Amino acid sequence: MCMNALPTFVNLQRKGVDICDVCQACGMEPEMNSHVFVKCEVDKRVWRCWLDCPTVLLNVNMNILDIAMEILESGTSSDLETFFGAAWAIWYNRNRIVYESSSQIPDLIWGFAKKYIFEFQSASTACSQNLSRSEGKWLAPSPGVFKINVDGATSGSEKNSSVGVVIRDAAGNIIAACCKYFQGHSLAEEVEALAMECGLLLAKEQKLPQIILESDALTTVTSVLAAEIGGSLGHIYQGILSLLASFSWKIKHVKREYNNAAHELAQSQSVHPLVVAANPLDPNQFAVGLTDGSVKVIEPTESEGKWGSSPPMDNGILNGRTASSSTTSNHTPDQTQR
Repeated sequence: MCMNALPTFVNLQRKGVDICDVCQACGMEPEMNSHVFVKCEVDKRVWRCWLDCPTVLLNVNMNILDIAMEILESGTSSDLETFFGAAWAIWYNRNRIVYESSSQIPDLIWGFAKKYIFEFQSASTACSQNLSRSEGKWLAPSPGVFKINVDGATSGSEKNSSVGVVIRDAAGNIIAACCKYFQGHSLAEEVEALAMECGLLLAKEQKLPQIILESDALTTVTSVLAAEIGGSLGHIYQGILSLLASFSWKIKHVKREYNNAAHELAQSQSVHPLVVAANPLDPNQFAVGLTDGSVKVIEPTESEGKWGSSPPMDNGILNGRTASSSTTSNHTPDQTQR
């Protein structure tokens, strides 16, 4: 891209390929490197989605390398990642136009780029992270912040689903917990999104001002952060974004072992929960009453230690973004008890 080595129509003509050099996206100018990424009218609508861009990209008269250097000088390395990620999405859409005669609207191109960048950053962090002795342990939030762990579970054979939610404070004490059971077949991504929505509703009921929402479902976390309100699950994601507007918030993807309590709550599939109760004498233990008359006790694993014993703090910066108002999901659980 910076070396002008991509097979644009102008570059193909220079290589002796007999081809029309007019951009197929806008049909207005020859398709050269700078036109593909910044000068095409379709691309300009994509760049308008970058509200906090550190430089002016519209009507710019610079080559790609100069633009990249300008972004790095005026912004951050994260801004540079955003630029190249969005440029890659633009090139991907260009190829769809040329070879498949199809195209996405600018908002979807931008959303695709943001999702791709987030997944890349998450994968890079996971690969480079030096796993410490806290591996497998739930990490307490900072004082004044409440951590919501959510998980969803589906059963292909029994055609039902359930979600689990646990909210804890900086000392690891359980503030609230919740189970919900859904009849009928649901996709895994849908159930994970419903678990997020359930956790936020519970936190709103508790009037918690600052939260960290954790899930082990990477696709769901990514979709919420990218504000993907299109598609079959768009109404659920839009509801989640609306609920987030009530908090100072952060959303994190965590490994399953960090999400053990919510996972255990969500795993009651052959029977479903009737009631969740915390042990008043032990903040690290709560019980789930099931429809078969049994009681399931959930407590920290040996590797986690005690939730209430001042574990290492998660000092993540809370996200103060707000989202546009929307109705939440219309899924209705058969039974809900806390």
